Amino acid sequence: MLEEILVEMSTFDNDTLARQESIEDLRSDIERLEAAQKRLSAKSADQSPDTGQKIKSYVGDGNRQYLTGMKMGGERVLILVDASTSMLGRTYVNVIRFRNMKDSRKIRAPKWRQTVNTVDWLTTQLRPGAQFQILAFNEKVSTMIVGSNGDWVKITDGRKISEAVDTLRKIVPDKGTSLYHAFKAAKEMDPPPDNIFLLTDGLPTQGKNSPSKPEQIKPARRAKFFADAIKELPNACRLMCCCTRWMVILPPPVFSGIWPGIHAGRF
Repeated sequence: MLEEILVEMSTFDNDTLARQESIEDLRSDIERLEAAQKRLSAKSADQSPDTGQKIKSYVGDGNRQYLTGMKMGGERVLILVDASTSMLGRTYVNVIRFRNMKDSRKIRAPKWRQTVNTVDWLTTQLRPGAQFQILAFNEKVSTMIVGSNGDWVKITDGRKISEAVDTLRKIVPDKGTSLYHAFKAAKEMDPPPDNIFLLTDGLPTQGKNSPSKPEQIKPARRAKFFADAIKELPNACRLMCCCTRWMVILPPPVFSGIWPGIHAGRF
């Protein structure tokens, strides 16, 4: 009798998880379809590079921003995207579940698709004449703009932007999170970015060097990894951190570890 009850409870738990996953999938599908619709409707309204109009439009309520409290701008815009294993799920259990699935299923994880959709929206705010770059990072850093070698790409039409977002959709989240290498890549860009948009789900789990074996990283150590990574940022840039449901805007960093005027907004 006890075994029958346990089997029934296990079946119920699996059904519940399946339903939750199905709901998350549907929400992500809706977000992706809406983003695709906006891109298609924008094609007929695209302007030449000399008009100063947006390359891609995103229809909203007046001047409302998808990420509240933030305005997209800058002549050189860098988007950094966390592509570590933790981007597969919102809970530890879901991360483990998706980690053991095929790559074709991993890239459809609701949390990862929402992240890519957020990048898709951010790129709609880029304007002709500006330069941009999209870098995905975990323990290493990779450009999403094929053939750019991580250098700046000038925006003349929406083709390069769309190709970069499509490349990001095919990335499989994997390994640990090192902000050190992401910020170091930003620092090495010439000229340096004036705006950096960081999409991540929390503090880094690694520093400059990857651990030789898996280990538990305590919060204080993760905070130190972040503090060490911040030192690699270009001095004259503005960092906007989009973390799960909150965005923190950090003005040009003061390397004493204090950032006055921090602004938070939900997306």
